[in-house]
Amino acid sequence: MEEQLCKWILRIAEQEQVPPDIIAFNFGMFESENGYTVYLIGSKEYDANDDDWTCNEDFEPKEKDLELSCQHVRDMAWEEFQNSVILTIADCIGNADEHSAKLFGNRIITAGFDDGNLTRIK
Repeated sequence: MEEQLCKWILRIAEQEQVPPDIIAFNFGMFESENGYTVYLIGSKEYDANDDDWTCNEDFEPKEKDLELSCQHVRDMAWEEFQNSVILTIADCIGNADEHSAKLFGNRIITAGFDDGNLTRIK
């Protein structure tokens, strides 16, 4: 799962041109029929006290969604999945190549399940 997630992030970083007014990214998560799905949106807004800023989907990459459906992932409780995704994103972005550094740069990055609390990664 970790390798698949990191490769997805790197593909987005290599292929996308993000408008300069995007100040925050959110890696959203939800349970899907075959496991879990992670998606990425960018926003021109960010509010540390109100997670509804993620409703402003001002940027969506072409490859917005990543479904993770291997048996290991399907066996995870949602809390375990969320923690694993957050740690993987932090690691992947922390070891950023030039494309990831350009994409995520000084932008805020959060992650969390839809209708749940967000965790700020960067």
